[in-house]
Amino acid sequence: MISRTERVANYAILCVFAVIALFPVFGILTSALAAPGDATGGFSIPHSLHWANFSDAWQQGHLGPYMRNSVIVSSVVVVVGTIFATMAGFAFGTMDFAGSTALFYLFLLGLMVPEEAYVVPLFYDLRDAGITDTYWALILPQIA
Repeated sequence: MISRTERVANYAILCVFAVIALFPVFGILTSALAAPGDATGGFSIPHSLHWANFSDAWQQGHLGPYMRNSVIVSSVVVVVGTIFATMAGFAFGTMDFAGSTALFYLFLLGLMVPEEAYVVPLFYDLRDAGITDTYWALILPQIA
């Protein structure tokens, strides 16, 4: 059983670390809500909150198309990757077929190789297939 003193000390330590972790977020929010040209440094509360900064950033930064692209790519990758991973997990878990052990270790090897090791050959493969600058060039490697 944890004593009351230990529980209070645990929560105090957790609160201190929460404040430390959230301090940069506070700086980002105060900078985002400050008036344009107001150099607050990010760590002081602005005199007035300018919520229009977010709409200006959305329009000037063209964030709508970027958000749409991210939603398309991430939803396709998650759905297709989940389906393939479920089917592969079922096959490895319930079926005993020739080469299953070697194939399983090949999958593990593919997970252990860092992406930086194959990003240049992957670009050449995608370029040769003619699918650079398409959704497929983002989706297919992430599914694989």
